[in-house]
Amino acid sequence: MLLTLVLPIVGQDIGAINSINSAILRLGARRIKPNFSSYYLTLSKSQAVVPGGRNSNSLPSAILARWLPLTMRLLKIIRLILTFYRNFFLAAFVITSCCVEIFWKYGVDIFLEIFWFKLFTLALIFYFIKKFKTKEFYYYQNLGVSKAILWITTLTFDLVLFIFLLILTYKIR
Repeated sequence: MLLTLVLPIVGQDIGAINSINSAILRLGARRIKPNFSSYYLTLSKSQAVVPGGRNSNSLPSAILARWLPLTMRLLKIIRLILTFYRNFFLAAFVITSCCVEIFWKYGVDIFLEIFWFKLFTLALIFYFIKKFKTKEFYYYQNLGVSKAILWITTLTFDLVLFIFLLILTYKIR
């Protein structure tokens, strides 16, 4: 029986593991390479081609080589934040839509009460997610996104969406 275990070097995400930056612990007769595709990391400078026929020593190639990993990391973080927000999107959107309907009926006079109601319900959502999904936070932390980043971005996005919908309702009304 052959068993291969791929151990990534610290600081690399799972999409960037290849035979160069990983340690292979093998038990058995032969070594099996991992099946991960990391083309952008294994591309050497002589192979880098920028559209327009420029060689790898040009400025756009250097910029591309520097910004591509950062862009990939940013996209990964955004995807993880959206995955986290999906946990409570339905509850937050139902509360937001109820607040918008109340705002439609009663107007600007009830804005302060609606705003505090929304903040109170976001605090309840925060409490229940933090209490019942504590083990999921390890998943996000292992992928390099802290609890603070998750909560700040999702709650800010939800409040901005709430305010935007209230302004839109006010303009339509």
